[in-house]
Amino acid sequence: MSSRPRVCVVGAGVAGLAALKECKHVGLDPVCFELHSDLGGIWTRDRTGQTSNTPSAWDNLITNTTKYIMTFSDFHAAQDTPPYMTRPTV
Repeated sequence: MSSRPRVCVVGAGVAGLAALKECKHVGLDPVCFELHSDLGGIWTRDRTGQTSNTPSAWDNLITNTTKYIMTFSDFHAAQDTPPYMTRPTV
């Protein structure tokens, strides 16, 4: 059993992923609970084709901020990624 304090992070969207990373960084033992099987929050799509009440980004959405602002400081977008990313790229 870990001696580190265990914390709960709800959701694996961008905020949840950042929270998990920061918890690990400060020595906590985070556990994430996510409703869906994919990471990414509203940037992911329900692949079952079923109607869902969960909001998600439009299929053809293009970000209005560049990849240089939208990525984590230690997890950058690939060099060949366009500056303004589409939903599947995000």
